[in-house]
Amino acid sequence: MSDTAFSYKTRGNAAPDNKPRVYFTCHLDDFDRCFDEVCNGIFEVNDCAVFFTEDMKRDFSDENLIVDLERMSLFVIPVTYKLLTTPNRTMSFDYRFAKDKKSKVSAY
Repeated sequence: MSDTAFSYKTRGNAAPDNKPRVYFTCHLDDFDRCFDEVCNGIFEVNDCAVFFTEDMKRDFSDENLIVDLERMSLFVIPVTYKLLTTPNRTMSFDYRFAKDKKSKVSAY
């Protein structure tokens, strides 16, 4: 896992080792409103690691980042009006990547 690209959150701040990997992405303006609520919902039913990028504008052209994304078990995307109506990395890259790789995608 690329240490510089992804941050993570786990139940009880445990280490992410050997836990299923979930990738959370959303519109930049929705992160503060959605992230904790979505993570809490996920942690109620699964002991996993939720990975995300703190820089929602970061370009994923680095091959190491692509490999890290391929290791994710699930992509979680809160669907909001802004996500669907304004340009953002989640729709232009993250969602397409998951769809092309036939990853599991959960719309929240």
